[in-house]
Amino acid sequence: MTTPIPIRSERRLGVVFVFFILAFAVLLLRLFQLQFLDAAEIGERVQNRRTKTEKLKAFRGNILDRNGRPLAQATNSYDLRFLPAKFREANRIDALQDLLLAWCPEVLPSDFAVIPKRFADRKKERWRRFRTAFELRKEGVDQLLHLRCSELTFDKQVLVERFAGIRHPRGELILPPSKLKRRLELALILIADNEVCHDRRTLRLRLTEYETLGDALATTSERIRAGREAEWERLRHLSDEITPNHSEAFFLKIFEAEQRDIRRVKRYVERSLDDQICAIELGTHDLRRDLDRQTLQNLAKDLRVVSTGFRTQSKRGTSRSDQTQAIANALMALDEGDKNEVTAKKAEAAQTIMGGRRDLFSLENYELESLAEVLEIWDDNPERIKREFAKKIKNAPGFAQRRGTYQSIEKEWARTLQYKGGVPYTLFRGCGFPVAARVWRSFGLRDLGFDVSAAQGRKYWGNAQGIASQLIGRCNSRGIPLGGLESSLTRSRKAGGVFDAPLVGKDGRQTSRHELDGSWRTLEGSIEPIHGDDVYLTLDRELQARAETLTAEMSRGVFGERGAAVCVIEVKTGEIMVLASSPRFPGSDYMERFLNEADLRRERAAAQNSWESGDTSTEEFRLTRDRVNSDLEHLAFFERSVEGGNVSQSPPGSVLKPFAAAGLLQMGLFTVDEIFDCPEKGLINIWGAVERSSNPFFWEGAKRFGRKNLISWYQRFGMFRPIPLLTSGHSCRRRLKQVENDAIKNIVIGQGSVSMSVLEVASMMTNFARRGRIIEPIIVKQIGDRVIHAQELPRVLVRDEFFDGIFGAMSLVAQHYVPGNKALEIGLAGKTGTAELEGKHKGKYNAWFAGFAPVHEPRFAFAVVVERTHLMGKATAPYAARLIELMTGAAK
Repeated sequence: MTTPIPIRSERRLGVVFVFFILAFAVLLLRLFQLQFLDAAEIGERVQNRRTKTEKLKAFRGNILDRNGRPLAQATNSYDLRFLPAKFREANRIDALQDLLLAWCPEVLPSDFAVIPKRFADRKKERWRRFRTAFELRKEGVDQLLHLRCSELTFDKQVLVERFAGIRHPRGELILPPSKLKRRLELALILIADNEVCHDRRTLRLRLTEYETLGDALATTSERIRAGREAEWERLRHLSDEITPNHSEAFFLKIFEAEQRDIRRVKRYVERSLDDQICAIELGTHDLRRDLDRQTLQNLAKDLRVVSTGFRTQSKRGTSRSDQTQAIANALMALDEGDKNEVTAKKAEAAQTIMGGRRDLFSLENYELESLAEVLEIWDDNPERIKREFAKKIKNAPGFAQRRGTYQSIEKEWARTLQYKGGVPYTLFRGCGFPVAARVWRSFGLRDLGFDVSAAQGRKYWGNAQGIASQLIGRCNSRGIPLGGLESSLTRSRKAGGVFDAPLVGKDGRQTSRHELDGSWRTLEGSIEPIHGDDVYLTLDRELQARAETLTAEMSRGVFGERGAAVCVIEVKTGEIMVLASSPRFPGSDYMERFLNEADLRRERAAAQNSWESGDTSTEEFRLTRDRVNSDLEHLAFFERSVEGGNVSQSPPGSVLKPFAAAGLLQMGLFTVDEIFDCPEKGLINIWGAVERSSNPFFWEGAKRFGRKNLISWYQRFGMFRPIPLLTSGHSCRRRLKQVENDAIKNIVIGQGSVSMSVLEVASMMTNFARRGRIIEPIIVKQIGDRVIHAQELPRVLVRDEFFDGIFGAMSLVAQHYVPGNKALEIGLAGKTGTAELEGKHKGKYNAWFAGFAPVHEPRFAFAVVVERTHLMGKATAPYAARLIELMTGAAK
């Protein structure tokens, strides 16, 4: 008789059956989703893992002179870059050394001491250990492979003890203890047979299945040594391409980058930890934004934070720092304040520290800090307070146990340094194509963290100073322009796109896929880079070199060491032929001088902001401004021929008088026959006033003109009009605003606040020589295949007989001051200008001579100036004649 199955059991079996049916249905649905619905997306992910996109850098265009001769050329070179974290993690030599340190430390030499503290010794010791690990004998590798898998220890505490003081000493930690097991597993995969053991999951499984480590890794000591030697050969061949026969220098560069990477991460982690501490304890990590000044002062007082920046002096001056001035003010307040017990103690302590000395600059830094602490002058710099506050918390008892409350330093280091790739360092700059090709083609080198990028190499023509170095500017090793035309042509803009950053070009990209056979195939969609256009300047290279020699002779000749500048413009086309200044400096000094000028400009801007906010008195601001402006004038970095009126005090003087004479005649304010009784020159007409440079005559003419009409008249000829790529609209507007508030007697004769460069004066003379047909000067003649023409502006109407009379007077001026008959031979017409300077240069002049030649059919307009001299403008006339002789000789 059959025993019936209980109803409860039947129900259980039914539930199990339904469960299996549902599970199978879920699996089928998931399989359907993977095979059909998500197939395209999954395939795309796989392809993305096998593809990579690289940026193809576009080279900068060349800068050439008007005849196509190079002034600045692009050089085809590459930078070898390097990821230190990837190299430490991926090379087999370090992997083998780490495995031996963990499980066979007796195999390594006994002289593996603690890594030295000094930076240079540290990288040399790293090089020695690297070579030792490479030269390890076969017996050592055999001992490692014969270890039993069951005896391998991954205990964190044991590994920390074995690694401490050897490869990862205190203060030189590369891996946190929590990641040592991961490191050893990755090191085992590196030396294993990649076809058998290629990931951590497979490795762990094989370590449980096999008895010895060699069997688990499916490798032998010969294969490990072969892989290690192949890696060494790749590195050695790369070093031979860069540093022939100096492989040690190549490896020291690698290990130096490693040390810098470690220091960078240490700083990052410390700053991050400080932020966490302040966020928890103070409620914010941005003290500057979220705490007011009084709260910062109170914090600084509690922490006793005094400044360490006392007696900080600029290379260009000896001004007191703000902290030193604060001490002086506090001492004065003690002398003038109420005498109570507290102030008496402060005064006594201050006298003890000063020891009878009155000048604060005679005190040492530690004495100034002691004074600040006694006087309770606390540093309210938020970053300094944050560091000191965090230091106080970290030094408190029990912080080691509570550190996890703020942040895990080990996890932060591991995340930032070891497993995120780190920051690429440039090992060598300006490498040739063979280096780039070797890295591109060698996947072993790329797996070790090496890469190349196109470098923005630049070669400049000329002698040690470089032709037109201040005018053209320079690029740093990363291709970033630093001033001059290199900068203007990189970010320039103009209506119609004529000056739309022509030097830069457009980067391309290349997409490649890693095929199963190990090769890389370029995919469709790659874009070739569009290199920057060649830019042809209007300058003539040979004439520019000779003009620079002439300006150097002017500044060192009878004038002494002064600033000098010249400019020549072709009258018909408006093309700038020569733009030179002196003193000059070697092109190799460009970077340092560029940074010095930037520091000065920032200091001036900071002083102005402080004055506008009321933190600095007007007198202090004026002293700072005058000192900085004086330093800028003597820096010799800026191009005087372009920025003379902007940076330095550069009034043009009497060279403006021909323009004023033309306006007086055209507007009927003076007639040709009108005689003026000049106290200095006697009875003269308007031609005599131009020839003999009569100030009283033009003062009388200015009264009839009126300030507004006079400034407008000068502007119509080009005064304070921006010149593309050379002068800025901001500079012109600022100088115009100064002139509008000046006395009309100064404006008419180019004195006082009227400040112009030789380029601007030469531009006005060009328009004058063209008899009022205004043209905008240009410095760029051609961009690629596009020819640039100067823009013509509305004409200034002046009768021809008025121009003829003024031209004749200017011709007589040139004949007076140019020796011999040279002025007649070349048809020189010009006007002298002796501009009196004010302020610290009072008693000195700017000596000018500006004009054009030949007088009847002008071809070249020019301006010449020597700054801060005791001589008059007539002393520059012979140099102007020599300059025009150079131009006419070259034209012939």
